[in-house]
Amino acid sequence: MLAIKAKRFCPPSMIVKMYMTPTVQTIDPSASPREASALMRKKQIRHLVVKEGKSVVGVVSRRDLTSSFEVEVASGKRIKRVDRVMKSSVMTAGPEDPIEKASRIMARQHIGCLPVVNRGSLLGIITKTDIFRALTLLLCSNEDAVRITFDETDGHDALGYLVQKTKEMDLEFLSFLSFVDRGRRMSVARVRGDRVGTFVHELWDSGHPVVNIIR
Repeated sequence: MLAIKAKRFCPPSMIVKMYMTPTVQTIDPSASPREASALMRKKQIRHLVVKEGKSVVGVVSRRDLTSSFEVEVASGKRIKRVDRVMKSSVMTAGPEDPIEKASRIMARQHIGCLPVVNRGSLLGIITKTDIFRALTLLLCSNEDAVRITFDETDGHDALGYLVQKTKEMDLEFLSFLSFVDRGRRMSVARVRGDRVGTFVHELWDSGHPVVNIIR
């Protein structure tokens, strides 16, 4: 039961350090936007962390550089330093932060990455692509598993039902995720086992608010 409760909120593997990229490409604030652009092309990345000594002072994205080049064309003046185009108000994540916290920051701030920092040291970077990968691992069903979505807005106890039923039918309870979306409390569970077909038929007849089942 304790393992299932942990999955409901944040499984141990769903933290930033498990999905971040530990090798961070950095650049000095005095470098030119063209140097930054060349480094991004060479490394096939979309973000660079700007460091001055050991301190993270900004993040520059491919979009920032594109905007700076457009300004150069319009004004006829070359922008000479990355720190003139970088985002200096740097949002960061900690290595032990839950994935959903990092995702929430990116969504609210309309940014594509977060440097991962611990006690002032740069440990890595986590991007939207990393977040998508983590959520895919959590939500994608195995070939022999089913994914069930419940609407628990009216107080139905989907978790309690699943714990009891999967135990009775000797099924493997892979994960359970609960969240609120536009005022509706939704839950997504993944289950597999030899009797999963029978389980699905009984679930439809159980009266629980099943939104959909994907096999």
